[in-house]
Amino acid sequence: MTITKCGEFIQKGGFFVIPILLASLFCMTRFWKLFFYLRKIRTKKTRDNFILLKQYISKEEYEKSTELIKHMSSFLNNIFHPAWNAFLNGSDEMEEILTYCYEREIKMLKGQQQPIAVVAKLSCLLGFMGTVAGMIQIFDVISVRGSVVPQELAGGISEALISTLTGLCVAAISWVAYYIIKGQMDRTVYILEDMVNEYNEVIKKRKNCTEKHRDVE
Repeated sequence: MTITKCGEFIQKGGFFVIPILLASLFCMTRFWKLFFYLRKIRTKKTRDNFILLKQYISKEEYEKSTELIKHMSSFLNNIFHPAWNAFLNGSDEMEEILTYCYEREIKMLKGQQQPIAVVAKLSCLLGFMGTVAGMIQIFDVISVRGSVVPQELAGGISEALISTLTGLCVAAISWVAYYIIKGQMDRTVYILEDMVNEYNEVIKKRKNCTEKHRDVE
């Protein structure tokens, strides 16, 4: 029964309802994927592993540090691992590498929220296009029949209103989803920035200590 009603709704709304509903499905899929991904980055386990990593580095347990970085999430691994390799190789560009990797990953992460905003804007446009298509249908009936009864115009009016309503509803939901993700994104970036700064300080301190021991020897 529900499937039948959905089919009738789509039929009454016209062609433009279909891409609007597909866009809403894409939006919700992207929303939940990002929502849980961002929460995974901010978990207590991630923070505990990071604290353990700093302890390993401070104690010069480099093998354990390397293994721990490898087993972090791919996002954190892409930030920490290149700088760690630079530290192990004694490179002076360690800080620049860390900054570059952090900015690259953050840029890619933020880019994943943009499709939700695109869906919100596109849904409105598709809804208004459905309105125009419905009005064209109405005027076609009037031009052919000359004199018409309201029932003959109902199809075009229904298409015009349903497609607009669907587009506006999807756009409203998409904007809500976008700002929820944006808030989660800002919070995650704030936490990551602190982690990167702490990581940079730890490996710089360890590097300076190593260089002092070499000078003494």
